[in-house]
Amino acid sequence: MYLCIFILCISCGKLPEYPKINLQNSSILNFSEQFICFDDKHPISILVRDSLAFVQCIQYDTCIVVVNLNTKKIISFFGTKGTGPDDFYAPSFIKTIGNPDILLEDVNTQKILNLETDEISGTFSPKKYMDYPSKIYPSDETNFSPNFIAGRQTGAYGKMFYIYNKTTDTINNIDPYLTFKKTNRHTS
Repeated sequence: MYLCIFILCISCGKLPEYPKINLQNSSILNFSEQFICFDDKHPISILVRDSLAFVQCIQYDTCIVVVNLNTKKIISFFGTKGTGPDDFYAPSFIKTIGNPDILLEDVNTQKILNLETDEISGTFSPKKYMDYPSKIYPSDETNFSPNFIAGRQTGAYGKMFYIYNKTTDTINNIDPYLTFKKTNRHTS
């Protein structure tokens, strides 16, 4: 009994203090700054790395526009739109964990591409990073980690979300809806 009271007293001790951020002197920005107009190019996605913004456009002759956020100028274009062997049809950025590379996927090339920088000219060119695993091609909303690829398989029905193990070449399909288990517990 004394042991239970002792454990109860210790478990009900004071909670740790977490650092607090003083927001009294902060200010809210009431405006945004527009320095490049993309209205006619129909941007649909953006990836920011360091001081560069990579903007994916669907109504433009090149799919990706690179903007230097410090100088506020377009510095590069790449990804010719088309259906040829080196053309892009619908590229999208891949979210990565533990990988500093800028990766793209595209249904036309059937490859995962890495954007390489030409240090002299400052331009970017897509190079093959890896072939798209056939078990998950075509996909979008793709996320990479060192051993896994997670995403949504385009055109799949039912279990369209997946986790692909790059090491074992296996895929686990995931239900698109949460399922709840019935329990005997109830709240009062």
